[in-house]
Amino acid sequence: MDLITLMDWALFVGGLLGFVGTLRGWRFFMDAQRMETLIRALGETRVRALVAGLYLLLGLLGARNVFGS
Repeated sequence: MDLITLMDWALFVGGLLGFVGTLRGWRFFMDAQRMETLIRALGETRVRALVAGLYLLLGLLGARNVFGS
């Protein structure tokens, strides 16, 4: 296994964990205290959905690189 494949696996697994962790409210993946300005402007639900979507995008990109061509 070369370094690029290892990085793709990390992107895939990290993206999926980040997606689930953000939706479940795990502070490790999204710390709401550090995002107060954005949360006040958009609302916590929207910010959490946006961050979860970004994690999902990273996970899908990693999955494409690992399992795709």
